[in-house]
Amino acid sequence: MASIDYNQVTDGAAHPAIGPVQPEASDLLGIARRGWLFILAGTIFGLVCAMVVLSTMAPVYKASFPHRVRKNTAAVHANKQSLQRAYHRRL
Repeated sequence: MASIDYNQVTDGAAHPAIGPVQPEASDLLGIARRGWLFILAGTIFGLVCAMVVLSTMAPVYKASFPHRVRKNTAAVHANKQSLQRAYHRRL
């Protein structure tokens, strides 16, 4: 059986990156390209889970307004004429 000598001096250039390494954009694109199926499955799973949770939750608040707003045509017409007079006075 061969023995390994761990006391050998290695060149610093052989191991330039000691510590955390920042991935480049091409690395991230490669990961996404290889794992696109997992990304898609995770996204669909998350959306389905969100839809299930939201559809089963009781509503916290529900607004209602029982009155209808009726348009007062006489007031609208008078206001329109008033605005037209004010506009023509400015000219």
